[in-house]
Amino acid sequence: MNDGTREVPLAEAILDRAEAVAVDADATLLGRAAEHVLDTTACVVAGADHPTARRLRAAGGLRWEREGREEGEADRPAGGAEARGLRETVSCEATLREAVLAGVTRAHVDEFDAIHTASATLPAAVVIPPAVLVATALRRGGDELLRAVIAGYEAVAEVGTRFGGPALYADRWWPGALFGPVGTAVALARLYRLSRERTLAAIGLAAGGMAGLLPPERLGDAHYVALGRSACTGLDAVRFAAAGMEVDPRLLEGAVAATLRRRPAEAGSRTPHLLGCSLKAYPCARPLHAAVSALEDLVAEGLRPETVTGVRIGLPPAALRFVTVDPRPADPAAAAASAPFVVAAALSGDIRNIAIFRSAGAVSGTGETAPVISDTVDDSGAGLHVAIEAGEVVGAAYPRHWGAEVTVTTSTGGSYRRVVLDPPGDPALPMTRDQLTAKAERLLRGREGAARHIADCLALERATDVARLRLLPAGL
Repeated sequence: MNDGTREVPLAEAILDRAEAVAVDADATLLGRAAEHVLDTTACVVAGADHPTARRLRAAGGLRWEREGREEGEADRPAGGAEARGLRETVSCEATLREAVLAGVTRAHVDEFDAIHTASATLPAAVVIPPAVLVATALRRGGDELLRAVIAGYEAVAEVGTRFGGPALYADRWWPGALFGPVGTAVALARLYRLSRERTLAAIGLAAGGMAGLLPPERLGDAHYVALGRSACTGLDAVRFAAAGMEVDPRLLEGAVAATLRRRPAEAGSRTPHLLGCSLKAYPCARPLHAAVSALEDLVAEGLRPETVTGVRIGLPPAALRFVTVDPRPADPAAAAASAPFVVAAALSGDIRNIAIFRSAGAVSGTGETAPVISDTVDDSGAGLHVAIEAGEVVGAAYPRHWGAEVTVTTSTGGSYRRVVLDPPGDPALPMTRDQLTAKAERLLRGREGAARHIADCLALERATDVARLRLLPAGL
C-alpha cells in the first residue's frame, strides 16, 4: 500500500476473525457448537457401515492400532515444546492421520453432515472428527473443544466465502475439499495451543496443500475419501508448523487466488459462520433438499404419492452439476445425487432412512435398488418421470438460498407447484434440539450407549475431560 500502512495478509485476517469469534462465544453459540458435535459424531458412528467406509477399512485406512504402546500412553497430555507435544500425544504419526481420514470420510459419506451454503464448505466434517480425536488424546475440556470447533468453522467458511465458494463448482472445484485443510488446521492448532506465529504458518502450509477437484460425472468413493484427505492435509500442516516449518504468508491471495482465477473478496457479515450452517434434514445431495421439502409440504396438504406421475425440479444453474436424472443409480453416492431416486424416497415417506440410499447398487453393482424405490418406479422407469432444469426464481436467490421450484403432475389430472427457498435445517428454519436429538437417535439406533452419547454431547461445555466421554469409538 502507498500510504505506509501494512496490508494484512488474508491468513492473518482469517485467524483474527476465527479467534475473536471463538473467544467471544457466548452460551448460545457454545450450545449450538455442541449440537454440531452431536450431529457430526452421530454421522461418524453411522458411517461405519457404509460401503465406502468398508472399502476404506479393507485398504487399511481405518486401522488405529494401539500395539506397542505402554498403558495410558495415548492419554498422556502434551507438555513442553509444541513439536514435542505432538509427538508425545500420538505414538505413531500415521495412527492419528488414519483416524482423521476415517472419521472425516465417515462424517460425510451419507451426505447427512452440516454444510455452510454461503461458502459451499463442509465445516462439520473437516473440523469435528479431527478436533474430537485430538481433544480426547490431549484430555482437553469441553469448553476448549467447542471453542476450537467454532474457530475451525469460522476459518473454513470465511476463506470459502471470500473466494466465492458456490461459484467454483462451475470450474470443477469442490470447495468442501479445497478449503477444508484451513478449517482443520485452525481448530487443531488451537487445541495444541500453538502460538499465533505457528498457527499462521499452519494456515499457510494448509493452503499450500489444497486440492479439491470435482468429478465431471460419477462421484464414487473418491469424492468422500477426498474430504478425509483434505483434513489430513490440515493435520499435517499443524505438525509441520509445530516443527518450525515456514511458508509464504500471502499464499492464499497469491498462488491460491491465481490458481482459482479469482481475487478474495473483502470480509462480509460479522455473524459467526457456525450460525450460518445448515444441519441437514435429509441424507442426499444438498441441492435436492428444497425439492424434498416441497414434496413433503404437498403431501401434507393432500397430495397422494401413489398418483404422482411426473415431477419437474427447477434448481439454481450452478447446483445442477451435483444432480442427475439417473433412475437406477449404481451406488449410494449416485443415489444421493439422483433426482428420481430422491423423489421416490421422498414420496415413500422414508427419505430420512440412510439404508434406502445405501441399497443402491448393493447387489454386485448391478444397480438393484431398494424395494421402496422399485414400488414407485417400475423397471422401465415409466412409473414416475422426473426432470431437472435451471430455475429462474431460485437461480436469482442463489447462493444465499439453495432453493427449488417443484411442479408435480398426477394420474388424476392434477398439477401442483411449490417454490421452496429454505428447506428444514437451514439457518432460516433451524432444527430444534428435539429434532436434532431425533436425528441422532435414528443414526445411533441399536448402538450401545446412544442415550449417554447424546446427553454427553449436549452437556459438552461442562465436561472437564473430553477423553472420559468417548465421543468417538476407539479406533473408529
